[in-house]
Amino acid sequence: MSCDWLVVSSGWQTTHVSYSLSPLTNHYSPLTKKSMIILYFITALLTISYSSIIFILFFRLFINKPGKNPHELFVSVVVAARNEEKHIGNCLQALVTQSYAESAYEIIIVDDRSVDDTAAIVRKYAQRNHNVKIIQVKELPENISPKKNALETGIRAAKGEIILTTDADCEPVKDWIKTVVTYFEPEVGLVAGFSPTESSEKPTLFSKLFTLDSISLAALTASSFKTKKPLTVSGRNLAYRKSVFEEINGFQKISHHISGDDDLLLHKVVEETNWKLNYALDPRASVKTRIPDSFRQFANQRIRHASKGRFYSTWLKLFLAGIYLFNLLLILLLPISIVTPNVFILWLGAIGLKSISEFLFLFRFAAIFNYKKIFYVFPLAVLLHPFYVVVFGLWGQFGKFEWKE
Repeated sequence: MSCDWLVVSSGWQTTHVSYSLSPLTNHYSPLTKKSMIILYFITALLTISYSSIIFILFFRLFINKPGKNPHELFVSVVVAARNEEKHIGNCLQALVTQSYAESAYEIIIVDDRSVDDTAAIVRKYAQRNHNVKIIQVKELPENISPKKNALETGIRAAKGEIILTTDADCEPVKDWIKTVVTYFEPEVGLVAGFSPTESSEKPTLFSKLFTLDSISLAALTASSFKTKKPLTVSGRNLAYRKSVFEEINGFQKISHHISGDDDLLLHKVVEETNWKLNYALDPRASVKTRIPDSFRQFANQRIRHASKGRFYSTWLKLFLAGIYLFNLLLILLLPISIVTPNVFILWLGAIGLKSISEFLFLFRFAAIFNYKKIFYVFPLAVLLHPFYVVVFGLWGQFGKFEWKE
């Protein structure tokens, strides 16, 4: 993400060179003056529109009210797990040591046809902790994605008024359940929280870029929750009333999509109910998750996320299309600037304004969750971001991805 103020050259002449450079074009430019005017207009329009939206989202981050629900609600934590023997132990350890009263929550692990020791590890925890339960899925019904089937199986068996979901490779902080529950005021039907991506080993440059990426997605989620048009959400840290899930008939209308148990579900709640949403802007409501093991795994994850865009509402498709076109334009301006120097000034202005708005927005969110130190990688992210958006955005619509087996 990136920014500097948009600059328009006023034109100049030099006695050392025999040709002049006009404000919009020069003798070596393949673009006509009319083409340059159109290019300047489109770039300015997209840059100002994009940055204005980011600034609006930035100011909405200051609307941060803590949860006010004083009541202890019974919670069912539902985790879908498939071949997660490497991670499920750490996840369960974080869940059984929550600060919430043990009698006020249950942990339901849905073993989705695992062929490793996932079920055995869960059973060991269940023997020592009476609130840990395991449900095993033996077969996959038709016309429903595996994860949605696993989650729905767990939710149907849940006794909790509140359903809290996370992934088997995640580790919620100690006060996670306790803090999220405070955000369930009487009129609130769904609450989302921050799920930072972190390296379990010594952080590297690339792991910090992954962490910054998770911060950017979470910041967009948190700010959009302050509007009536929430953008997205992560199932790694998502909670909703069981009655809300039943009101929208669960995953019925989105069951055939391979993913979308989080953001597509969110959009259904917004479109089909009158429940309010809340975002837990509190470090005590965080759920940490590991970075992908490889670039291939990261690419598959991002392509899978991008693939859901075709199922979004019309307004959200248009919003995302605008962001895509802006970043595509920033990429296209670079080769054009080689033959038209003034276009490079235009590119600097656009990338500058973009980066300033993004930095203020993301730094504000990161400060709330104590991630300010991550921003030494921001300059590199500024340069990579347009390519990241364009490549994975396009790949998500037409490419294939792998998810588990």
